[in-house]
Amino acid sequence: MVLSKSRLIRQMLLASTLLFPAFARAGQYTTLDCPGQTSTQAASINTPGQIVGTCTTGPVQVAFVWFPGGTFQTFSAPSAVGVTNALDINDSGVTIGTYISNTGGPHGFIFNNGAITQFDVPGAVQTWPSSINSSGQVAGYYVDSSNVYHGFIRDALGNYTTFDVPNLAPFTVSGINDSGEVTGSGSTGTTTEGFVRDSLGNITTFEVLGTKATIPTAINHSGEITGYAVETEAAHGFTRDASGTIFTFKAPGAGSTGFIPGTFPFSINDSGEVTGYGQTSGTVNFGFTQSGANTPFDFQDPSAGLSFFYGTYAKKINSVGKIVGFYYDSTGHLHGFLRDVLPPGD
Repeated sequence: MVLSKSRLIRQMLLASTLLFPAFARAGQYTTLDCPGQTSTQAASINTPGQIVGTCTTGPVQVAFVWFPGGTFQTFSAPSAVGVTNALDINDSGVTIGTYISNTGGPHGFIFNNGAITQFDVPGAVQTWPSSINSSGQVAGYYVDSSNVYHGFIRDALGNYTTFDVPNLAPFTVSGINDSGEVTGSGSTGTTTEGFVRDSLGNITTFEVLGTKATIPTAINHSGEITGYAVETEAAHGFTRDASGTIFTFKAPGAGSTGFIPGTFPFSINDSGEVTGYGQTSGTVNFGFTQSGANTPFDFQDPSAGLSFFYGTYAKKINSVGKIVGFYYDSTGHLHGFLRDVLPPGD
């Protein structure tokens, strides 16, 4: 079997950290501030360490790519009117996101080596891409002129596969893995359930028992899914393996009461490490990582403010345990961050 360049890089880096799980190790933090912008939110990081996200000045939002070494590249979709958001990046450096035009939106875009491709699913009035895999497949959902929601997969050549999820309407799509498996969630009318669609188009719905909403947020290359499940007063994290077995967990610092308390995972890497954010009963946010049946490890960016709704929001973990997201400082300003695991013993 011949490995792709991105898969080879991933496996080499994974091998170097296999004995020392990233979730259990201390971290060092790098603040990410787009030059000339007033706020920065990092959304995703790939295995080589490229980071994407959004910078804001007033009502204007532009997308960025950050390169290891500290260089920022900012850009807007050609048809954008004030808003371009970068959402995900694959190991080849291909970035996806959304933009708003003078005819509405959102619309999707792909940014690859400086070239921008704008796209809409045929028949869509809104196109919401959410995730891109190593082969350039983009998954997301769209809304048609009758306000009906549908899922889509767009391949690297621009061909679309669209799908619906029986008994879930509306529904959204949150992730795609390298096998073309897609996950998301939707409404039954009384509850919210998760679903996974395999590469052949077969769809399985699922829920965390005893909860009123099951919301998957990401899927890794082994078919493991993470997300959160909402109970009456709080949310708990969960992972679901490829066989359908569900494990639930709670970040140690997460409250059980409050305005939006709980544990909210947003990413799972190839090693099964999960990251996201939790909220204390006092509504201060913090990042966490979790792996397998291990107790989650909480963290807080050293520059984060710790007052109402401030703190740290972790959004994505790559295959070597690097985490990105954003934090509010003590004055309420948003900054991106990179949490890089320290070598064992440091």
